[in-house]
Amino acid sequence: MPSRRLAASAAATTAVVWAVFNLSGAFPIPALRQGAGMTCEPAVMDAYALPSTKLDALNPWLSADVAAMAFANASALDPADCHPNHDILVPCYTTPGVGSGLARLADGTYVGLTDRGPNQDCEDLAEADPKRHTAAEGKDGKGFYLPTFSPTLIFFNLTTDGKMLMTKAVPLRGTAGERVTGLSNTVRDDTPYGANCVGEPLALDVGGVDPEDVAVIPGTDLLAVVEEYSPSVMVVHGGTGVIQARYVPASIAPMRAGAPYPVVGSLPSVFADRRKNRGFESLSVAPSGAHLYAILQSPVGDKKADGLKTTAVVRAVKMRIEVASRSAATLTYDSQFALEASLPAAWTAAKKQPVKPTKVKLSAAVALADDAFVLLERAPDQVLLYRVDVTAATTNLDATAYANGTALELQTAGATRAAAFGVTPAAKRLL
Repeated sequence: MPSRRLAASAAATTAVVWAVFNLSGAFPIPALRQGAGMTCEPAVMDAYALPSTKLDALNPWLSADVAAMAFANASALDPADCHPNHDILVPCYTTPGVGSGLARLADGTYVGLTDRGPNQDCEDLAEADPKRHTAAEGKDGKGFYLPTFSPTLIFFNLTTDGKMLMTKAVPLRGTAGERVTGLSNTVRDDTPYGANCVGEPLALDVGGVDPEDVAVIPGTDLLAVVEEYSPSVMVVHGGTGVIQARYVPASIAPMRAGAPYPVVGSLPSVFADRRKNRGFESLSVAPSGAHLYAILQSPVGDKKADGLKTTAVVRAVKMRIEVASRSAATLTYDSQFALEASLPAAWTAAKKQPVKPTKVKLSAAVALADDAFVLLERAPDQVLLYRVDVTAATTNLDATAYANGTALELQTAGATRAAAFGVTPAAKRLL
């Protein structure tokens, strides 16, 4: 029968809807048919919605939080509109985004993942409604509606009447059970403010995480999770939410001193040059459990700099998984490699042409085989799905002059392919 896969569409401030797609038997991927006008388009088979769910169902301590309860009461004033004061720029208390990441479990149920929690972009607030949101004027950062929110694993199944039935919520925690927030770690991250970007910046939290994808480590009760701040890869216990370790670029590991869990500085320092809010977004764990791939959302380097603002080179890491028991595993850095994002000409559906390279994002992955995965790329108004193969021909950037720094990104500049500089990226094939 045709394979069924789930895709998620969710932000931290909106309800989540999951759609099951028929990829026409595309798992495993068949040879693509050739011919003029041939396309390979997925068809929506089913859709599932998360019923109204209060945030304190995810984080029980919020029921005793004065600010959270004020938020909940304002959100509940109008049954037809959960946005406080009918302001669509303000999140709802009853529509948590639980689709930052998704993994299918062995029993056929699923685990979803929130990101850092309900937040707002200060610049967007000031631009969209400058009269109502004067406090956001001139601020470059994020408004955290609930600074005490902990990013959370959401376990659920799908019902025959089109609902996502949440069976368990597991907030992320430190080694000794400490709450882990979604707040920014350092000045390298988005400046955190309170609700609606009012007032002075909030205190930074070296242990805060902004999770973006999740995958099961086969044969264990553990999950691999990637996040954007450092960026980092984490090993998390699915039953307790305890972060067993957070693996970050070596150069910034000292900046995470004081985090409530072990921090390991084993990733190449070039990954610390990720763009704000564009860290590790996609994750593929080998079905054998031997290793994982973590992929940045965008190229490294200043997105406004010449060359870097047009480059299509996006970096990824391979990490070996070493399982000690069902409840313990470690990751060891193996290598880094390049992918090439789709160039502006590929984005034919975008209303505004040409699409700026900085608008292209690599946003999700799912394993097909140990060294192959489906990658979701997106730009305004369009999504492209690719099969990616990491082969023996893929260049290990650690063995080149491009191991650190942005020379490869600058030299390609979106106009020249990496192969011209002796670098073979992972192979891609449009699905």
